[in-house]
Amino acid sequence: MGTLLGPSLVTDWEGFAVETLQCARTHGADPGVLGRLQTFLEDPITRHVLSLPDEALEGYLCNDAYKPRMHRMYAEFMQGVTLEFKLTVRHSDVSLAAIREKDLELWTAFEELVRRRLGVQPYPPAVCDTLRRHFAGFELTQEMAQRAQRDGVAPVTWALSEDGALTAWAAGPAEAASHVETTLTQAVQELLIAAQVRQLERMERVRLTPGSLLASALARLALGVARLNARVPPGPRMFLFAGRRSSSRRFLVLQNWYCGLHLRGWAGTSALLATATLDGTLRALGSRPERLGVGPLVGTLAHETLMLTDQLLAGYDVQQATGAATEQDGATTTVGAAGQDAAGPQHAQASASHPRCLAQVGCLLGHLLLLASGGGLAAATALPDTQGTPGFVASALAARPPREFLADLEARYPGDWARAPARAAPHPEGTVVFDLFPVWRLDSGSYCDMADVVMTAWEERWRGVEEGARPPRPRFIHSNLEGWESVVELAR
Repeated sequence: MGTLLGPSLVTDWEGFAVETLQCARTHGADPGVLGRLQTFLEDPITRHVLSLPDEALEGYLCNDAYKPRMHRMYAEFMQGVTLEFKLTVRHSDVSLAAIREKDLELWTAFEELVRRRLGVQPYPPAVCDTLRRHFAGFELTQEMAQRAQRDGVAPVTWALSEDGALTAWAAGPAEAASHVETTLTQAVQELLIAAQVRQLERMERVRLTPGSLLASALARLALGVARLNARVPPGPRMFLFAGRRSSSRRFLVLQNWYCGLHLRGWAGTSALLATATLDGTLRALGSRPERLGVGPLVGTLAHETLMLTDQLLAGYDVQQATGAATEQDGATTTVGAAGQDAAGPQHAQASASHPRCLAQVGCLLGHLLLLASGGGLAAATALPDTQGTPGFVASALAARPPREFLADLEARYPGDWARAPARAAPHPEGTVVFDLFPVWRLDSGSYCDMADVVMTAWEERWRGVEEGARPPRPRFIHSNLEGWESVVELAR
């Protein structure tokens, strides 16, 4: 047990606090930052998380909250679909192939770590309870739970690609393959950090412990939060979508806890593992479970779902664009990590041949199936950039949802439906798919370009309608920011 660099639990709280505060001073922390950080380190909840055994942090998958939303849709509408998940590391100073070849001890430990972390049940009671308590509008169905119990998590295999990159593959029922993604990606992040630490130790003859790395990470976190609070004007809501990118599971939990307490505009997290761990900690310490700093869970959707429906209906998209019939593949689709390498050969070729002409029926259907399978309408979110935002917006403006579908939404979400733009402020010409989404999320490319496309379309659609009869203007989420400065720049 333990991390790839050894046990990460902290037993010397006082020594750890001294090291963390010293790291913060070294990086220029002012008295305000140091005071908040010291109070945080003295909090019983923080100390409980620091002292958890490593195995206690490996009882859950490192899933984001959008995963159960998608899995509910798969369980309801796609029971016969098989996914193949592929992970290739593209931007790193150290390659996975080099680690396996030159540091077999580390690679062996990594494979064992992955085996343990993927060997758990996807939805144990604690996670189900966390979803119930902290994920508004979501209900885990019996069919979803039964499929998770039966299929578990798909096994991972490794293979060298033609360019020498070491690639991970996982295949199985849709949910089983989907469960691999964020947990494996976060474990790979740990592996790459461990490899660089071991290399630095060999070169500099220093010893970097998991505790020292955690102290440095927390110090930088406190400085980053202070920078955002000082430089981002009030107004933007802040979400933390950091699970797959986290340097360690313990840091992921503490990162969420600190941001929930101190980040202005905090509106929630996607990290199921962090929320479940903090919820369990509060219960263990007898604290009120709704205490500030825990959750709420936020989960919109991911490219995974849209790539799945897009690929299953690839031929239909092209047929609508060209009038030519195409041959469909079977019900197996390959999904890449973080939206990369997603399209299968047929769809990739179709996209290259008709980059502006795809009807995007698959993407539209993916969005509508998610609405139909649960989650509510109040914050229904469009993710338009899978095959290009302009094309998605054009398709969403042209497509009219069937009356039966709208009736189903009204029956399923009577409260949300009464306030939904399509009902509260109906367009004189009737409802189109574009009207169903009050929130639009960008996960790649230029945020300003995406916002301009959506807002221009919205203004054009409602041109000539009195202001009081219009729905609220769209809201936007940017979920692919690269660091503190990119958040500040966007807020400006």
